[in-house]
Amino acid sequence: MTHAQFDYWVTILKTHFPDHPILRELGRSFFPRTPEEVAIRQEAERRAHPVVEMRDQDGARRHNPDFHVAAEWLEVMVPGDVLVFVRWDGAQLRITEGQDESFGAGYLDVSGRTILKPPALDEQHMRTAIRQYLDGDTPDRQSQNMPKSRAFVSLLKRLINR
Repeated sequence: MTHAQFDYWVTILKTHFPDHPILRELGRSFFPRTPEEVAIRQEAERRAHPVVEMRDQDGARRHNPDFHVAAEWLEVMVPGDVLVFVRWDGAQLRITEGQDESFGAGYLDVSGRTILKPPALDEQHMRTAIRQYLDGDTPDRQSQNMPKSRAFVSLLKRLINR
């Protein structure tokens, strides 16, 4: 919304609802944001929280999950449970618990195609993968110039080979 559009709607609000509580916030928390300002705020939000949602097989959901909550959910998983982490762009990390207390993982791209499905990982390595994914696949020193999804795939491959 442009500043002129915002001023137009504030005038209407003042005319028809002069006692509206939001008018007390005018200029403090109630002010216009241009499309550019909105885009900047959205990008900052996406950098701060690259994973928008975590959900399990029963439909439980957590918006902008942090590592501690994800680790708790991982601990209570039983064989057959599924834990899904969804990024802003639609890519997903899907985790399943196997019968032998190991975890399976699959990294799906934005189209839903499986990019990598490593063999079973133990809980410690799965926690490392989750932390990396929640941190936005921050590349390590060796893969600094690599796109984020490729850096995450590289991490999973390194975990497999340990």
